[in-house]
Amino acid sequence: MWRISGLLVLALTLTADRTAFGSLVDLLGPGNVVVDPLRFKLERGLARGLDFPATATTAGFTYQYDPALGDFRRTSLSLGPAFLERADTVGKGRFDVGLSMLYAAPDEIDGDSLDGNSRTIISEIPGVAGGTQAAQVTFDDFDLTAFSWYGSATYGITNRIDVNLLLPLFYTDLDVRRTDAFGADVRGFSGSESAFGIGDIQVRGKYLIDRQDPFRVAVGLAFRLPSGDEDDLHGIGDFTITPSGVVSYVFGRYDLHASLGFETNTDELERSRVNYGTGVSVSIIQRLTANLDIIGSSQFVDEDLDIPVDASAQGLAPAVARIPGADVTATGFNTSTVHLAIDRTDIVDVAVGTKVAIVGNLVGFVTVIVPITDDGVRADVVPAGGLEISF
Repeated sequence: MWRISGLLVLALTLTADRTAFGSLVDLLGPGNVVVDPLRFKLERGLARGLDFPATATTAGFTYQYDPALGDFRRTSLSLGPAFLERADTVGKGRFDVGLSMLYAAPDEIDGDSLDGNSRTIISEIPGVAGGTQAAQVTFDDFDLTAFSWYGSATYGITNRIDVNLLLPLFYTDLDVRRTDAFGADVRGFSGSESAFGIGDIQVRGKYLIDRQDPFRVAVGLAFRLPSGDEDDLHGIGDFTITPSGVVSYVFGRYDLHASLGFETNTDELERSRVNYGTGVSVSIIQRLTANLDIIGSSQFVDEDLDIPVDASAQGLAPAVARIPGADVTATGFNTSTVHLAIDRTDIVDVAVGTKVAIVGNLVGFVTVIVPITDDGVRADVVPAGGLEISF
């Protein structure tokens, strides 16, 4: 079913014509906007909301060369988690390639429905130099759907060192109906846009520090490249570096794992986050594993935005006063600055699923991701599935 739906979506995307709006974010509000806090939050939140946890670099089957046997042997009975890392590596000279697919329809922001959401913005008055006006923008209908494909390839340089390349592809479709009220001037708007493209590529590495059964400890380093189009919600638009640590406790059929990483945003340090997770994988039978993982990501601080505007803008200060958390100060003869505070977010999900060894080293997984917290732009449930093979 995943394969059929993915091919149908891809076929529709490649044959669809782009509308005149240009990008998905153009549908979030009217043009000539000076200040729109929710739009900033939506752009960041939607990109994050569609930025699902990256699939693990570690394969379902993990091996280590045993000189006493003169051959590779498996290092865990379980097939491991789909998204969280575990300390084990794939084994020297071994490859693991995989393809996963996720579907989401985010429709809430901070626990409130986007349908019916209303907010105050400030926009320029057409034809009036320096003129600004407050407007009330309401989403009468907000319908976003997204399909995400993740291609992953891991190679074991040594028994202790793995390198991985993660290539995401996104299809996003947004239909919006809005009511924009500029005082007594009320305008209805409807539009739709879809986009298909590459997301933010990640290059990841992992080093197994110690493997003294039942404990395994590893460190990782991930580089995220801003290759996705943030205007189409395909990327966050920033370069990040994430050092991390992974601990596993493997005994019999059970694989306990926990990880902690610090995602440093080199473009906007305020957007840096801590990524964390813990979970358990249980080998039900020889070729079937059940997974339960808690996956989280938290921003360290609130983000402050400073927006320069024309100091002579008419009615700017009274309009800004209507926006919670915003204020305006004069910073020069020709400019003023509007200050906005974007609240930090704690995004925590639970992932429940299974992995099954289909034939040989071919492994499939099915997982359901459900949000625990309300922060950010979220979907009620995100189904996921995929295949991977080691050789």
